[in-house]
Amino acid sequence: MSPLLAVLLVASSSRGANVVFHSPRKPRSAHKHHMRTKGTDGDDEDNPIPEIDDSSSESSLSDWDSDTGSSDRSFDRGASMFAREDEERRSRYDWSGSHMRGSDGVPSSRSQSQNRGSSRVRAMRSDSITSVKQEAMTLFGFDQGVLAGILSPKPEQCHKRFELGIDGLTFLSHPVCAGRDSRWDASNPTCESSVTQFSLVMVLERPDPQLLLPGLDLAQLTNTFYALVFKVTAVLYAEEIRAHYVSTHVKMLNTLRDECIQHDGTHRDYLRAAVAQSSLAEAIYRIQRSIGRCRDQVLTVNGHIDLHLQLPPLLIDPGKAGRLPEVQHVLDPIDPLIMRGDTPHPSAPELSTTEFQEWTNATGPFLVPWKTLLLPEDFSDPDGPNASLYVLTKPLADLCEPTLQGARTFSQAAEKLGWDLYSRVYPMARHLIYYGKARVIHVPRIQALHAIDPSLDLSSLTELSERWRLAFPMMRSLPQLMADISASLRPFVSLFSQRTNPKLVLRVLVWLLRHRVVIQMHVHLRLVATERDQEHAIEFYRRHHEKQHDPDVPDSASASDSDDALQRLIETLRQKQPLLRRNPSAQSHQRSASLSSDISSRDEVVGDASPLQISMGELYDDAGDFGELANAGAPCATFIPEPSRASRIENEWITAMLDGKHAWYTRWFLRFLPYLNGKHTLDEIVVRERIRRRDLRLVLAQFEHNIVRFVHP
Repeated sequence: MSPLLAVLLVASSSRGANVVFHSPRKPRSAHKHHMRTKGTDGDDEDNPIPEIDDSSSESSLSDWDSDTGSSDRSFDRGASMFAREDEERRSRYDWSGSHMRGSDGVPSSRSQSQNRGSSRVRAMRSDSITSVKQEAMTLFGFDQGVLAGILSPKPEQCHKRFELGIDGLTFLSHPVCAGRDSRWDASNPTCESSVTQFSLVMVLERPDPQLLLPGLDLAQLTNTFYALVFKVTAVLYAEEIRAHYVSTHVKMLNTLRDECIQHDGTHRDYLRAAVAQSSLAEAIYRIQRSIGRCRDQVLTVNGHIDLHLQLPPLLIDPGKAGRLPEVQHVLDPIDPLIMRGDTPHPSAPELSTTEFQEWTNATGPFLVPWKTLLLPEDFSDPDGPNASLYVLTKPLADLCEPTLQGARTFSQAAEKLGWDLYSRVYPMARHLIYYGKARVIHVPRIQALHAIDPSLDLSSLTELSERWRLAFPMMRSLPQLMADISASLRPFVSLFSQRTNPKLVLRVLVWLLRHRVVIQMHVHLRLVATERDQEHAIEFYRRHHEKQHDPDVPDSASASDSDDALQRLIETLRQKQPLLRRNPSAQSHQRSASLSSDISSRDEVVGDASPLQISMGELYDDAGDFGELANAGAPCATFIPEPSRASRIENEWITAMLDGKHAWYTRWFLRFLPYLNGKHTLDEIVVRERIRRRDLRLVLAQFEHNIVRFVHP
């Protein structure tokens, strides 16, 4: 249920500030106890309201209103709710602030009953006779003049976010104002306007905490609506500078309101006339309807700018967001690449919000170099709805096309095109996500593991089955294929006979991914120190300690391995300790700031050095007693949570794992240590380390007793 109650247009001039227009608002949640079913073609309002008998009303608001399944009644009901809700609000408090009471000062049940009855009569009567003059006085129980003044900040407070909370309501806007001498266009000295400031205000109701998603607080929900407010305001501001669009329509709407007052018209009459005669009022009305009905909207503002109001998935399908943790990949907070963020200017992202980023932000999820885009079907069709967008993004869109060899990742596309990953590839990817409904996924491969998407809405299975039958008439039914997929976790291509054309298998896979029927599963790696490693570490350290104190004692470990490079790597691992040992929180922030300022996209993905370097900090104190290794208790297989930031004992265990291994395996294993915390996939390792899959398997096979594999999205 959307918390948006109304959209207001507040404008200021030399005569003061006023609410020029406000769309028919829906009732507060206190008056309704059910949720509208997503995708229904019923009325906009969630609360059933008695129909208004008005034979003089027109049969429809306008021609464009019929294409969204709306009715004349829905507009009438919305308009009539203004006075009704304000009457109910005012009935709770009189001017002295006291409630209605009996003669003895105690609330009387009889007087309360009579009061409720009379309130209902007054409310029903106000539905049909509320005048523009009466409605102009109050809004949400507040004097409109006072409220407009509050929502119109000083000029120095304009061009920034404005948020105000009053009595459970949140007023959200991005006010803009003219420059010196009331001129919006500084380059035109004659460009003077009667409107000196305006703002589009969204009125939000504080949602019930029980309806909030786990981990999603009110601030994140408010940020979602602010993104919409900011975009619409930016378009109106541009048109005001170019053609005095807002000023012209504010004057028109004020004149129209005065005419309705002179003719004793109802507020509903004013709303109808405003939407019919003012394209600005019509746009505000359609914006609220779009959000209330959970649908995207494309508006042409002033016949000049197309405004794409793309709603984030959180507003379109909030129920699905509750299942998001089941399919969302976990980001590694100590990964320098993640610390850098995915914007052109390095910054440490708030990892607490990235879990819901895809659902709260229409621009999509956190972008990483080893992923790619899945574009809509027929995206490159010259006669399709995305034809113009395809022409603008063709270089990147073509590289994202799935093939048997795999689509190009973001980093590979950047290298192929000679573009900067952060300043060119990512912005274009977000453009495709926002306007083209593209999705960020791992590279689709028919050899990869896939499972049924836990977030699949089974209520849509009948419709999906029909689409499947039309797309693949010779294939088995969609429910049967889903049963085969869920029967066992195996490569997708193994679900088909060997005679099936691999290109057809890829087409099927891409279709299932586009319709969110399946999700790709990935192998994640964790490092474990076995009992043998721990026993070997004790013996290995004892020999090393004796060698340091008596150079004449032969070092059997060194004698068994003549590779000096290997010994240097082992010694380096033993002698260094991690950066984040004593104060992880404070030092993590410090390391994040230092890394994010000097890491380039090419160094992170293409450079010779590993993008995730082992944290080698201060030298150990050689005088320290290391008896804790031997006195740690009986050896027991133990997971090493962060191998790249291992403790002193864990480093000794890792050293024992490397004993006797060839230098080539040792070097690669040390490079893989940062990925062995369960938060990275094999595909990611291949892309970031530029290693062949066959070689990766060889390295992991050498340490098979120390690697635990987990399979999840």
